[in-house]
Amino acid sequence: MKRPIPVTILGCLFIKGSSWARWLMLGWLAFHVVETALNSLSDGLAHVVLVITVAYFLFTPPDSKYFQTAPSE
Repeated sequence: MKRPIPVTILGCLFIKGSSWARWLMLGWLAFHVVETALNSLSDGLAHVVLVITVAYFLFTPPDSKYFQTAPSE
């Protein structure tokens, strides 16, 4: 089966090394947590753990250094 175009586009957004891409991903996950928590508190808590884990890896050193812009020479 061929990969659908929207899946390819979303995947490219998440593999860009830009700081805005990690904020977009975290915002999207946070929205998903709120949406899920409205339906089921236990499902919402599971998603909170997911958001905390993703935020930890995206915003703590040494991973966060990847997203810093290189100094101009």
